[in-house]
Amino acid sequence: MATINPEATPVSKWPTIWKYSLIIAACSFAYTLLLYITGLVTSSGVSLISIVIFVVLLVMAMRKYRSLNSGYMTFGTATIIGIVISIASSVISSALNAFYLAVIDDSILSVLNEQTLQALQQSPGMNAEMLDMMSGFYTNFLFTPGGMFVSGIVSGVIGGVIISLILAAILKKDPPITG
Repeated sequence: MATINPEATPVSKWPTIWKYSLIIAACSFAYTLLLYITGLVTSSGVSLISIVIFVVLLVMAMRKYRSLNSGYMTFGTATIIGIVISIASSVISSALNAFYLAVIDDSILSVLNEQTLQALQQSPGMNAEMLDMMSGFYTNFLFTPGGMFVSGIVSGVIGGVIISLILAAILKKDPPITG
């Protein structure tokens, strides 16, 4: 009867998860802060660089765990590593961002709100009633420190889960079957 050899030397995934969660959160917040300071936060496409940074660091985390685990990492383990890192780093960087916006400089919120409403006004299907409704939502919820905290977590987790599943499928390396 053939059995799958369990990962040769069981290695805890948690040190890798916490280390890379903090690294990704710090890089994400630093990049966001850079966009705030330079005024590029309203530029389209610039935020895509943060996705590239996230993917590169998540690949590094998965490869680090795999190297510590005798060169093996199952799809499930890789997925767990990616998803937990996504959740933890999103919460940390969103909390730092909300703190910055609440305590240090909230002017960026009005800039984001204004730019978004201008884009909505130019939308051909947008009538005045819908614009008023969206304006209230953006002003009273989304473009507040709390709204940015919640939306940062939601977008980070959704994107992180998708990216984690893709990377787990690519980077997994199952232990050999022994028998």
